[in-house]
Formats: sequence, structure tokens, C-alpha cells
Amino acid sequence: MAEYPPHPELDAPLTDHLELIQRLRQRFYWVTLKNIASTIHQMRFVKDDYEIASLREAFAVQTPIFEKIMQALKPGTNERLGQAIFDYEVRIRPDHVAHGMGDDHYAASIIVGAGRNSAIPHYMNNNQGIQDGDLVLIDAGIAVNGYRSDITRTFPANGRFTPRQRELYAIVLEAQQSALATMKPGSTMLAAHQAVYEVFKQYDVARYSYGNCGHPVGLNIHDANGRYPDDREQPFEPGVVVVIEPFLTIPDEGMGIRIEDGVLITETGCELLSGPPREIDAVEALCQGR
Repeated sequence: MAEYPPHPELDAPLTDHLELIQRLRQRFYWVTLKNIASTIHQMRFVKDDYEIASLREAFAVQTPIFEKIMQALKPGTNERLGQAIFDYEVRIRPDHVAHGMGDDHYAASIIVGAGRNSAIPHYMNNNQGIQDGDLVLIDAGIAVNGYRSDITRTFPANGRFTPRQRELYAIVLEAQQSALATMKPGSTMLAAHQAVYEVFKQYDVARYSYGNCGHPVGLNIHDANGRYPDDREQPFEPGVVVVIEPFLTIPDEGMGIRIEDGVLITETGCELLSGPPREIDAVEALCQGR
């Protein structure tokens, strides 16, 4: 379910859909055809109780899957192992979890990037060996009743952050916390993004930041009203569900750090949805099996 159609290629043949529209206009010349995508997208911005329950379950189901991956990926293993665990764990879930929409078992293919690969924003190869000292970044979502989660975690393969990794991870975590502090009815995604940028600027790492700090989730992993920067200033309302994902990518140091979690806007503020540990000590404890 695409958010908006792609830009038309004026010199290309008409697609089957455009041919159908042409025939409809010719046959029913007295009827006005109107694109109501923007209206439908606006309706999808605020979720109802069923949608919120499905999204809440999606994040809750994904949490232990990611924890298994974080415990399994060690120096000497391959990124493929993370992909394999994810595939297996999603497929053994009940049908309303595993199948999502149609034959799409996943909200997005998992990203498993170790070392320098963690700095690649949309790395999808998932086929390199993991070395001692590597940070590993995993990013994926699953679908429950067609509604999609999106979580990212970054962790040390050997269970211990180096001092530099710890320093940068703490900055990303602080940026995420700063964004969460802005999130309430009447605020905007732009305010959250600016809060992230201010933290990065404070620590002189803003030049390493990548992309927007978040997006809505729902029937799409980048859901309606996620057409940034166009919609970043639409005020939040209770029932809006987004993810917050500040990202530092530093290829020269062979690392990327992103922390991503689901957020539900409530009547009085926001609720952080289920996710694996985020705090440094808790991440290290999980990776060490403690």
C-alpha cells in the first residue's frame, strides 16, 4: 500500500492503472474522478483502539526476538545469523503475527550491519563476518493484523562498549530522550527532530547525524503523514503512533549508532512502547547473558 503514487514518467507508456482510469473517464464522462489519497492518509494519522492494540502487540512481539539476536551475535559469527533468527522467530508466530498483509511476512526486511556496515543507512546484504570490537546495528519490524512495528538497536558484539562507543551511544540515547520529552498533543515531529539536533549540536556531532529522527507507523512501516518534511509540522493528537530514531553514522570510525522505539501519543504526553533494553549497562548485560 503505497503512500503516494510515484512521479509520472511523461515519456513512458501508460500503466494498466492509468489505462483503466482513462477508460473510466471516457465511459462515465459525467462523473468526476478525484484522488482522495490525501484524505485517506489524514484519516490514518490518528489510530483507533484496534489499531493501537495491534501496534502495541507488534512492538511487544518483536522485543524478545531482538533480544535473542542481541545475545546470539558474537565475534566470529556472521550477520546472516541475525537474519536467520529473525526469519525463524517471525515464521513460528501465530498467523495474525507472521503473515502481516497478504504474503508479506515482515514489515521490513531486517538490517544486520556489523562494524563499518552499521554506518550504512540502508544496508541489506547481511552477509559479513562480525569481529571483536564491532558494534552491530539491527533494524526491522513485524506486522500484527497488518500493523507494523519498527525497532532499531545498536550493541557491542563482545558485550562491552569501548569508551568511544559508549560516549557516542550515550549521546544518541540522550538525543532520543530529549525528543521524547517534547512529545505530547499539540507538539510536532519537527519539535522532536529539533530536540535531537540540539543534543547532537551540543556535543559537536551534528555533522554525523542522518535523516529525520522519526516517522509514523501503521499499515505501512513509514505510514501516512510520513511525507517529511511536508508533514513534520502537523500537531500530534492522542492516538498518533510514531517511532523516534536518532542516528549517528561515522564511516571514518567504522560505526553507526541508531536507537529506535515506538511512541504512542496519549492525552497527557506519550507512552514508550515495548522494546529491548536501551540503557548502556542493560544492553551490555543482555549481550553478556546476565
